[in-house]
Amino acid sequence: MLKKYPEYKNIFHGLYVIMKTEGVQSLWVSTVPSLLLTSNPSLQFMFYEMLKRRIQAISGSANLSATSILLLAATSKCLSTIITYPLQMIQSKLRVSKSASFINYTYLIAHYQSICFFFF
Repeated sequence: MLKKYPEYKNIFHGLYVIMKTEGVQSLWVSTVPSLLLTSNPSLQFMFYEMLKRRIQAISGSANLSATSILLLAATSKCLSTIITYPLQMIQSKLRVSKSASFINYTYLIAHYQSICFFFF
């Protein structure tokens, strides 16, 4: 059965009801992981440029084929996602959790459930 959510009159009423029922901290519960996840595009660009320069140095040509560019982009996206995926896991768990903080939740996962939990 779906949980019935209250209907909010406007955004301010919604914020008021959430703060009153769940507390002010519930509005900011996954802010730290969200801010850290902004690094994903930067990592992707860094990996893309690094791989592109290596391929250009190996091939001796400044021009890359469309297929090479596609593979470089896909590889760089995979690498950046693998690095930031644990943050996505923590963020989703924090959104469901009622009382955990980012640091406490990260410690509890790493200590009791192993690092592998971040990826599965």
